[in-house]
Amino acid sequence: MSGITKAFIKASLIYFAIGSTLGAAILFRPEWMVSFRFPHVHLNLVGAFGMLIFGVAYHILPRFSGRMLWSERLALLHLWASNIGLLAMILAYPLALAADVPVLRWLAHLGGGLLLLAIYGFVYNIWRTVFTPPDNITGRTPTRRMI
Repeated sequence: MSGITKAFIKASLIYFAIGSTLGAAILFRPEWMVSFRFPHVHLNLVGAFGMLIFGVAYHILPRFSGRMLWSERLALLHLWASNIGLLAMILAYPLALAADVPVLRWLAHLGGGLLLLAIYGFVYNIWRTVFTPPDNITGRTPTRRMI
């Protein structure tokens, strides 16, 4: 497995443990539901399962298509941007609710935007990997391109 695949899977496992722990904490302290439902849901859905999907897709889809990943650099950028975006979102949002600080709400929105851009980068990278048409000059399918 590539380092990027392993990094996404490690992130997934860490987010799953934190998200599950937060869920258990909410179970014992129901008043926390208002502040911590958003981070709990996003830690589990985007953090645990999204990161796992990204890691497995980066490992399996190039192999199934018989090609190398279109851009390792874009995959690395995706790794960093998705994790930074998710962490900004889940840390800033509950603080913005509790303290009613507009800068924190802005930071949560910025994190969400960064996460969305990272997801678009993933879609583009996988799309180019799997669906790149054959080269018009040689008739061969490119096996690797870097940004």
